[in-house]
Amino acid sequence: MERFARYQWLIALAVWIGVCVTLELLRFTPYGIDEAAARSLLINWTVAEQIANPILVLGTPDFRSLLFLPMGAYWPGSMVAVKVFTAILFFLAVTMIYFWAKEKLSSEAALIACGLLLINPVSLQQINALGPAPYLLLLFAVGVWADKRYRAANRQLAGWYFLQIFIALTAVSIHPLGLGYPLGLAWEWWRNPVDRRQQRQFFIGLGIASLLILVLRFGWPQLEWLHNPLRSLGMLLVADVPDAPTPLSAWWGALPVLALAATLVFCWRDLSSTLWGRILITALVAGIITADAAWAMCALLVILLFGFSKLLKATSGSGASFVSQRGFAFGIIFILTTTSMIGDKNYRAVYARDGHSPQDRAIHLLASEMIDAEEAVHIGSQWPGRTMLATHQPSFPLPPADRGEQLVSDAAALDYLIFNPYEPDNKALTDAISDATALFETVSVDDRVVLIRVRKESPAPQDASAGSGDSNTSSAAPNGSGE
Repeated sequence: MERFARYQWLIALAVWIGVCVTLELLRFTPYGIDEAAARSLLINWTVAEQIANPILVLGTPDFRSLLFLPMGAYWPGSMVAVKVFTAILFFLAVTMIYFWAKEKLSSEAALIACGLLLINPVSLQQINALGPAPYLLLLFAVGVWADKRYRAANRQLAGWYFLQIFIALTAVSIHPLGLGYPLGLAWEWWRNPVDRRQQRQFFIGLGIASLLILVLRFGWPQLEWLHNPLRSLGMLLVADVPDAPTPLSAWWGALPVLALAATLVFCWRDLSSTLWGRILITALVAGIITADAAWAMCALLVILLFGFSKLLKATSGSGASFVSQRGFAFGIIFILTTTSMIGDKNYRAVYARDGHSPQDRAIHLLASEMIDAEEAVHIGSQWPGRTMLATHQPSFPLPPADRGEQLVSDAAALDYLIFNPYEPDNKALTDAISDATALFETVSVDDRVVLIRVRKESPAPQDASAGSGDSNTSSAAPNGSGE
């Protein structure tokens, strides 16, 4: 029994991973992946395979690339390894959260919260997308543990201090939610300093680290901003499958937002008096500018950890029988478990039928045309990381909109273009392509995503007696500048 107790978490991890793989809840394809994660993964894989590194083209990756180092060292090119590795990191984060909640809240609340977090559809979505949430939760959990060790060591500028600064750098580089760690840690040291000198060191270190990474990466350039928070919170109850014919209704987020508001109001003392609570509060505030699935997962953790703990305490003395004390709480658990299982089933059905989002459908169509390509095909994409993973062809960001008349010539140097023509940043490119219809051919248009092929006209053979003027005229005709 002692040996079983020692390895029970490894057994639980193996069982959970086995269930996810056996039930086909993990999708081992290059589709549906977060763009920033795709770029970080490509950096590791290209270094491991000693091929041209895309960092100059794709820009500085976030620090997920450091977490992906084992993938480049041992399993380059394996999507199975990446997804299983992410699931393991997520389980490790949930395990650390469990031990913290068991110590600070109660073992019952810790078990319920972590169990529901493992089976929620948004957790599955984030693992398959290599989204920010699993990595951020792990960083937050390690940071809370490192702060505890640093305070116990009572040594200035020790290794635990620099570990926390590194965690702040990594978390902030990944997502605005990552700002919750340096802000929450600064809040903790403002309220509970060991001494004033160490407090000042943390304020300076966290401030410099956060500002440095924001300047280095110019913020979070691959993120989509200002999602509807109600729609994102609705993902906690209903799986937002990628190939749904209509978007998820925002009304599904009404119940989660009420639960979140009630948790913040009634559990404010618990939230504001613990480091985990302070990190989650500041992360929610900082992440509202995106309000995406990762933000919704952070809100779910607040509700499950602190809301359920408060609910269990409130009902523990309501009667002598088990039903009177836990009946309401277990009713909510039954509902959440059922909705999570339905959501997981819906995700499994999407993976079984190989369903894709509109962006991934266009990338999949492009990848299918690349199967028999004998030469390198150059692609200009709004999502170059995801495009390169799927097509295994050189992919580049779209030509910059400030190039003016050079836009058409820049686009003509590519073989394909894939982007959202309705985004304001792409308006100049859309207008330039519309004015040069002889050079571009529309392959597909799918729900605000367009795939365009660049026509490659073979040059006319030059006759020795022909003048240079005839040759120039014939080459200019496809561009619409002559007949």
